Amino acid sequence: FLSFFPYLLSGPIGRADTLLPQFRKPHRFSYDGFRSGLLRFLWGAFKKLVIADRLGMLVTTVYAAPDQFGRLQVIAAAAAFSIQIYCDFSAYSDMALGCAQVLGFRLMENFRTPYFSRSIGEFWRRWHISLSSWFRDYLYIPLGGSRRGRMRTYANLLIVFAVSGLWHGSALAFVAWGLLNGLYQVIGGLTADLRTRVRGRLGLTEDGRLTVLLQVGITFLLSTVAWVFFKGGSFTHALFIFQNMFTGPWLTHPVTAWGLDRPELVVAFFAILLLLAVDLASLRVDLWTGFLRLPRPLRWALALSLTLAVLICGIYGTGYDPQDFIYFKF
Repeated sequence: FLSFFPYLLSGPIGRADTLLPQFRKPHRFSYDGFRSGLLRFLWGAFKKLVIADRLGMLVTTVYAAPDQFGRLQVIAAAAAFSIQIYCDFSAYSDMALGCAQVLGFRLMENFRTPYFSRSIGEFWRRWHISLSSWFRDYLYIPLGGSRRGRMRTYANLLIVFAVSGLWHGSALAFVAWGLLNGLYQVIGGLTADLRTRVRGRLGLTEDGRLTVLLQVGITFLLSTVAWVFFKGGSFTHALFIFQNMFTGPWLTHPVTAWGLDRPELVVAFFAILLLLAVDLASLRVDLWTGFLRLPRPLRWALALSLTLAVLICGIYGTGYDPQDFIYFKF
């Protein structure tokens, strides 16, 4: 069980009741599983090498000395880290799932387009699903879950997210990150009726396009604020980063001083657009089985284009420090 994948505990976190039965039965070679598994691995490599590691250079440069940059640059770095950690961690999950599929095994899906969530609660049901479900089953439900009244439910949420922060590291910044995500959900629950009335006064329907866009945007903003504590390294440095979002000039250095030159920023921009298009498409269809239904020339064109994008635009080789997956440290 533990030797199936070297970093299985980083996610998707395996459960014995789903994995052990798969070890006890033979797995015959499946050409469809082989093809879709390799494509998923390749998509993970694209997200890691083309997007995550490229944005990581920008984030590291700005976060190392936020007082040397303008407000917009610090805010942009915070948003870039939200995309970086999603691409980095979901890339690892895609690569693990792709390898498992090639071998004939099924692992738990770990991400379901979390930045399209309409609330922080939904976000955590779609981000690192294997860990979130683990905390739900082994901590939240044993504490009483939502069965003992509203206040006990909110207290249980705060406990679970505080423990989640400590799981990532025994530092105040991680605890603040966890508690902030818990507080978001508590405040969301307490203000649910008020927000419904406000939407009614404004003429916004519950599932209207504008309502959804506003909720998705606010959820991304709230999660980005919390990620500052996660990435800041220390509680005081995270506060220092926030301070520089609201003080000083709006812009200081040219774009080329952000850790990426203009061509690199252009590559990052179009890669993020591709990521957005693929994530939007995944809401409607199963990408990996849908790929197999495409005509053969189109399948080869997509696979070769993705391979060339990784080889040509990936961040690796001379002049670049190799970047481990962010979650390997936890």
